[in-house]
Amino acid sequence: MLKLILMLLPLAAFAQKGASADPKIQVLIITGRDDHDWRGATDLMRQYLNAAGVFEVRTTEEFRDAGPTALAPYDVAVLVYNDKAATDHWSDRTKAALLDFVRGGKGLVVYHHSTGSFKDWPEYAQLCGGNYYGTAHHGPIHDFTVQFTDRDHPITRGLRLSFPQYHDELYASMQMQPPGKYHVLATAWDDHALYTGKSRVPIVGPGTNEPVMWTVDAGKGRVFSTMIGHSAEATKSAGFRVTFTRGVEWAATGKVSQVVPIEMSEQTK
Repeated sequence: MLKLILMLLPLAAFAQKGASADPKIQVLIITGRDDHDWRGATDLMRQYLNAAGVFEVRTTEEFRDAGPTALAPYDVAVLVYNDKAATDHWSDRTKAALLDFVRGGKGLVVYHHSTGSFKDWPEYAQLCGGNYYGTAHHGPIHDFTVQFTDRDHPITRGLRLSFPQYHDELYASMQMQPPGKYHVLATAWDDHALYTGKSRVPIVGPGTNEPVMWTVDAGKGRVFSTMIGHSAEATKSAGFRVTFTRGVEWAATGKVSQVVPIEMSEQTK
């Protein structure tokens, strides 16, 4: 009997340690429809979240008629989705489920081209904070610098002042919600000379600082919107990887526990 007790003690200690460990943040990536490389981007996003060590990630490619029970187990949803085809539109049931999920205290991350979705759904536009609707446009894919405008937010705290973003698409003149409805974390300079006179909408002056990352308070929930990462390759930058994983954690919990990697640290020149 004594021998059996001694054998079981390490197992009991292990179980107690496991029970006291912080549970991982439950993430659902909603994808499956887009004319961008949603497969490549989604696979990399899963890798980045898994590597962060604080998330448990699942993916769904069929969400068009999902209800509240599909979202119930999760702390945050990540949208890698665009409904350009009529068959990709969501049902009213699904729209209501996402709104209730976020407004009830959960998180949402809106990625790049997902801001061009659901043009007939004003509540979605409010969640996003800004959308690729109407006069929104972009110049040619190019390298640019992302500059943080708020370095005291949990997502950006401890990060370097700026970072290079390579071979990416810079959205401009997005349809933003009224001032005070969103909070800009980062901008990038849209150089009007790159359009070579071929912009599809009038542009004035040498360029503009365009918002590329911002947050939205939605009821009891939180939204992080990031406009960088047009392609799977563009998501490989340190700036995208770090701000994305930190943004997902913040949207889920309102705070960020991840250590800033050296390549994005404010200590790095």
